Amino acid sequence: ANGNLETIVGKYLEPANVGDAGTRVWQTHIGGSGDDNPYAMEQGPDGNLYITGQTSSTNFPLLGGSAFTGSSLNQQAQTDIDVFVLKITPDGQSIKAAVVGGNGADDNYDVRTAPNGDVFVCGSTTSTNLLTLNAGSGASNANAGGTDALVFRISQDLSSLVWMRNYGGSSADRASIMLHNPVSGDLFVGGNTSSTNFPVTSPRQSVRGGSSAGFLQRLTGAGGTAWSSYFSSAASQSASLLCMEFNVNRDQLVFGGVTTGLDATNIGGAYDASTNGNNDFYVARMGIDQTFLSGTYVGGSNNEVNMMGLNTDLNNDVFVF
Repeated sequence: ANGNLETIVGKYLEPANVGDAGTRVWQTHIGGSGDDNPYAMEQGPDGNLYITGQTSSTNFPLLGGSAFTGSSLNQQAQTDIDVFVLKITPDGQSIKAAVVGGNGADDNYDVRTAPNGDVFVCGSTTSTNLLTLNAGSGASNANAGGTDALVFRISQDLSSLVWMRNYGGSSADRASIMLHNPVSGDLFVGGNTSSTNFPVTSPRQSVRGGSSAGFLQRLTGAGGTAWSSYFSSAASQSASLLCMEFNVNRDQLVFGGVTTGLDATNIGGAYDASTNGNNDFYVARMGIDQTFLSGTYVGGSNNEVNMMGLNTDLNNDVFVF
């Protein structure tokens, strides 16, 4: 181990029977002298594993093994935490990484890959020098208030930003989850906001509602905004948007999170149309053109704390955990 907290990545073979132990193929530690905490992972079109996380290290490893060459984007000389983007060969023998961040706290929550191997990352930032560091990327040196949402696209070889967007309202904003359509190139971003002036474009819902709300956005592969909308909570209530998945045809978004109460227009065709405890889960379905299809609460009389994942199957049934 190099620091207090490191990233551990491994490959295991599934056990033959439920309850049996899997077989470890390989396992490796990755990190610098600070804290290195992974958040999300996806296998790219090249077969490599792509992992994003946060690092407080100033010596996060950028290159290891023989499979990768060349320089990487390296902004880890900045203060506070930064975002690392890491790729690892399927045999675990080689790594290449980039570190992205400014003069504030730069955090991340999800990663997706494009067919050409470029990597999308979303999270949050308090930095005020991202444009200075990444001229021509579309980033901003402004901080709208608290934490702002952060979304960027980095090249497949991790050497340069394709584009970056940091934006928000006057309170805390965070991009938590993404979906990428490899056919259209569009990127769908979901997150949470406490702002009453979160930037919206052709929105289905233009107001926060209660004390906090979710947000949904459709971005082009080049970083333009097709639409941006609140997913509103009810008056005096709160909501967070945590998980999202496509349906089979990729023409609908299925998403969910935790709420004390949603705006009435976000519940319909429901298994449960009313809240049951202090916090409930919710699951909603909406067309990629923002046509609302259905929404339901899921919960008991106590507190549903955190939705960790949401998936759909080939029948478009939804699984939440």
